[in-house]
Amino acid sequence: MSQENVETLRRAYDAYNRGDLKAFADLLDPDVTWQPDPNWPEVQARSGRQEVLQLLADIREPLDRNEAAPEKLVDAGDRVVALHVWRGVLKGTEAEVEGRLGAMVTLRAGRLVDVRFFETYDEALEAAGLTE
Repeated sequence: MSQENVETLRRAYDAYNRGDLKAFADLLDPDVTWQPDPNWPEVQARSGRQEVLQLLADIREPLDRNEAAPEKLVDAGDRVVALHVWRGVLKGTEAEVEGRLGAMVTLRAGRLVDVRFFETYDEALEAAGLTE
């Protein structure tokens, strides 16, 4: 089952990067929780599909280009730990922004139920009870 979780998370990244938020939403549990990294400007946790989708729309709004990619994915049973790389270009500029974060995603029945971001990949591994 855990390899299926890795593949589900890959599908979520793919849907997000295509801008297919319906396909992305279909991979979210209706009661999903989303906890940004404490260093993000908006650190409030979000609950439920609609709140998460609104957060992602808000993140995408000031950008001409935006993508998120897993540089590494580690199977941790019902969780997947990712080295999450986010990139974007601010609208009307050529200014690129990039963030490298750790993420720990809990999945159940083929859906993301809890997504937590950390300042580093190592912190995400530790939260999942793993070390590299």
